[in-house]
Amino acid sequence: TFSGDVSIGDALTFSSDGAVLSFGADADVTLTHVADQGLTLKSTATDGAGGLGPILNLSTGDTDIAAANQLGTINFQAPDEGTGTDAVAVVASITAIAQEDFAADANGTSLLLRSSDSGTNDGGYLEIKNDKTIRVKGNIELDRATESSTDVVLYFNGNGVDWTLGTDSSNGGYLTFSNSATVGTNAAMVFGASGKIGIGNSTPGNTLDVVGDISGG
Repeated sequence: TFSGDVSIGDALTFSSDGAVLSFGADADVTLTHVADQGLTLKSTATDGAGGLGPILNLSTGDTDIAAANQLGTINFQAPDEGTGTDAVAVVASITAIAQEDFAADANGTSLLLRSSDSGTNDGGYLEIKNDKTIRVKGNIELDRATESSTDVVLYFNGNGVDWTLGTDSSNGGYLTFSNSATVGTNAAMVFGASGKIGIGNSTPGNTLDVVGDISGG
């Protein structure tokens, strides 16, 4: 037991499985070894603590953040992989990147999730930008084939008006625009097999099947 700071000049080893590092006057935060797996960060507070769980902060000491500066990164790699070269490079990462020079009234930041391609860590990425847009490098695949519902849906909700674009499993898997939160309900346009298109009709029977006055009357 030490009452003050401790300085260690070399490695510190916890030689037992399940070893715990406790932090705080009442040990309210712990870092626990999970045998052969990793570490668990836990907040032991039982009073709700404002509804917050444990928080891990990645904080830079930079005092002048400029646009394109990286504020912090989590890297994933297999450094002991025997084949070396690309195999031991960073294979994926999560990075926070400043989108502008920071100031008292500015801290625009994006979050970039990257995967690797031959060691470049840039095989594809998903970027959540500070201007409320999402940028994707690569294809977007919506796949629900292994779930109980096989409808694949993009849902648009703007100004209280619901629209969906998706495949309707109850209608031959047609690609359908619907004026509804449910794909296939209130179908506005349907793309069927063999080049068939229906406007205002859920079962297109011709190359272009229009129901009603196409002018909107």
